[in-house]
Amino acid sequence: MDDGIVYDYSSECPHCGCSPICWRHCTEIGCEEGFMDESDNDPINYVPGELLYRCSECNGAGNVTWCPECGKDIVPILEEEEIENETNPSPIIMDIKLSIIPDILDELELAEIKHPDWPTDIIHQMAIVIEEAGEAMRAAVQCEYEGRPIQPLKKELIQTAAMCIRMLNNLPPV
Repeated sequence: MDDGIVYDYSSECPHCGCSPICWRHCTEIGCEEGFMDESDNDPINYVPGELLYRCSECNGAGNVTWCPECGKDIVPILEEEEIENETNPSPIIMDIKLSIIPDILDELELAEIKHPDWPTDIIHQMAIVIEEAGEAMRAAVQCEYEGRPIQPLKKELIQTAAMCIRMLNNLPPV
């Protein structure tokens, strides 16, 4: 069985000094040469101007490397220039219209006043997020296929984002 593992006899493990080290191509879904575009070929998650994220499995290398002797992962070392230029490792570059954030936070505040009780379990919390997302989907269908205005869709998306933030704020500690 070919599991795609390559033995590299020209390199040593930086942890224990043993050779060979092993590597395989990254198997993270969506990883292309170490970077991920979560919106690629996905009209639901597409965000114009969104660029690439560094893959968390291979750290942007496109492959995963480890020592078969000591078992430790060998994480690729970024070039100094990459580290200096990268203020936020994930996402690398993203164009977000931040002007919408106050609307989302206002909606969150209204929701917390109107519905002060929030479920303590994540299943019911997620059900609220999904309910809002379903309403946004309905508004999108009405907009696209029935010629209705875009404003109700924007309103539903803001409500969905607010509930996502509310859930994130109420997740149990890790």
